[in-house]
Amino acid sequence: MTPATLSVTSSKRQGWLFWPALSLLALMAALVIFLIVAFLLREGSPLIAQGGIARFFTDDGWWPLEASFNMTPMLLASLYLTIGALFVATPLGVAIALVTTFKAPARLAQLLRNLVEVSAAIPTVVYGLWGVTSIVPILNMWSSPGASLLAGILVVALMIIPTITILTQSALQTVPQAYIQGSAALGVSSSQTLLRVVIPASSQGIFSAMVLGAARAIGETMVVLMVCGNIVQVPTSLFDPVRTLTANIALEMPYAMGDHRASLFVAGLVMLLLVSALVALGYSILAGGLTLACMILPTLARSMAFSLESAASAHRAGGTALGLSRQSVLWHVLVPVALPGICAGIVLALTRALAETAVLLFTSGYSDRMPESLLDSGRSISVHIYDLSTNVPGGSPNAYGSALALLLLLAMLSFSVHAITRWMQLRMTGTTTRSH
Repeated sequence: MTPATLSVTSSKRQGWLFWPALSLLALMAALVIFLIVAFLLREGSPLIAQGGIARFFTDDGWWPLEASFNMTPMLLASLYLTIGALFVATPLGVAIALVTTFKAPARLAQLLRNLVEVSAAIPTVVYGLWGVTSIVPILNMWSSPGASLLAGILVVALMIIPTITILTQSALQTVPQAYIQGSAALGVSSSQTLLRVVIPASSQGIFSAMVLGAARAIGETMVVLMVCGNIVQVPTSLFDPVRTLTANIALEMPYAMGDHRASLFVAGLVMLLLVSALVALGYSILAGGLTLACMILPTLARSMAFSLESAASAHRAGGTALGLSRQSVLWHVLVPVALPGICAGIVLALTRALAETAVLLFTSGYSDRMPESLLDSGRSISVHIYDLSTNVPGGSPNAYGSALALLLLLAMLSFSVHAITRWMQLRMTGTTTRSH
């Protein structure tokens, strides 16, 4: 056998092992979703069997002690909050992404991107603390009590702007340079090029950014607990206090029993229901870590999938034309091209995990001693901030100090991920991807 034949045989053998391994990982991710659905059905089915699905929309109101479980007001509040936050955040997020990708000088653009990534990791409890001390008093001057649907929309919109911005930046960087050069050659102004060429070409990625932003908004717990007023009612104006499904589960799950508890499972909030699925682990770092892993999996998978899909069409055909195997095309062509988008997904996942509060409240516990193993209870910085801001009189200054320490940690992580990404691109291709 010639060396070339041996190389081809080795490549085929590696490919035979590689693709089944990827398929197994994909099946494991699907299994997580299946287990979530199965768990929800198991816990909620007894109550559903008693009165059917319709009762959750036709009962007289939300009075669990009187066996009345109408979730319509909370469903509408969640929907209004999500739509309102998207309405505010999407234009701002897309505008920031356009400026940092096409308009700002390179150093300023990099600084802005780093700031956006760090702001994506600000704990939600910090957003809530800021909303309680700043937004709610301002709105109270217009209409009492201030804690309202509008307060939730404004604070949640600010919270999801970084998510939309980061994913939109990744989408904009996949627009072929030839499109922009061709538009310039036709004498089209830069603003018209952005509106009529760049945005339509990246519309799929922008839509994905909106979907992930909406997912984070509708699943938000701490912010709405702190700024929305927590009254179960159908809002008739933006200044009405409301309670969302997520806030309702967080408020009532600790003491709910029987049908009341089953009704909370029927509400379907994955974040808090996964906590109960892992209850056998007790309060531990391992329980919190596993729950966070399940929570950030969709964000990580969707952002990476979009980056690979965007790079696939032309580059895959070129790699195949050169006689490369599918494995070689993936590792040596698609991954280097999609690496900035993959990096964005990793940064979002890291920041989401580090900033999470509600999940860790129910899984990792409050203990502030040094953990000796993964099965020990522990307190994250975000939980510590929540405790200082809600349970400790005069604890707000210390809460802000803890938030600053967390932001510095996140900034270091963000810079490290970008440095590793540039190094990997240089090793793989000899060049690094830059914004247009």
